[in-house]
Parts: sequence; structure tokens; C-alpha cells
Amino acid sequence: EVFSSFPFEGILGLAFPSLSFGGIEPFFEHVIQQKCLKSNEFAFYLNAEPSLPSAILWGGVDKSLYEGPIRMFPVVQPHYWALELLDFRIGND
Repeated sequence: EVFSSFPFEGILGLAFPSLSFGGIEPFFEHVIQQKCLKSNEFAFYLNAEPSLPSAILWGGVDKSLYEGPIRMFPVVQPHYWALELLDFRIGND
């Protein structure tokens, strides 16, 4: 059982404290409390080209990695990072 072998924070420690395994303070919660970032945001860059890297960005976005506006969605279930989405599209499909 991987979870009993070592302290595990989920995907990069992005869990809300209510979902944290074994009462461990999640990484991002610790970063927020330490006031390490200009803005308490993170973003994912998923490269469409599989041979090129993708990234997680701490403290905001990199405007060179996207075109057009970014639309923010409120988290409706913080325990799970749940969003209320009506539609989801990638590309022109």
C-alpha cells in the first residue's frame, strides 16, 4: 500500500487540508501560509506536442504560453477542487 509507506500529499501537494492524508499539511497550503508567492495561484500548461514539456506554474500564469482570455471558475466543492463546468473544449472541436 503506497499510502502507508511514506507521507503522501497527492498530486504535488495540491489537496485541500480537509482531504490531506494523515493530517499532513499539503504543500500548497504551506506555501500560502509562508507567503512565498506573489499571488496564491497555480496553473497548468499542457503542451499539445507530446515530445515537448508541460508545466505547473506557481504564482500565476505565463502569458507567453497561451492566447486569448483566461476564464476563471470558482471552486464549488473545495474538498475536491470541483468546478461547475457547462462545457469543455480543446481546440476547435
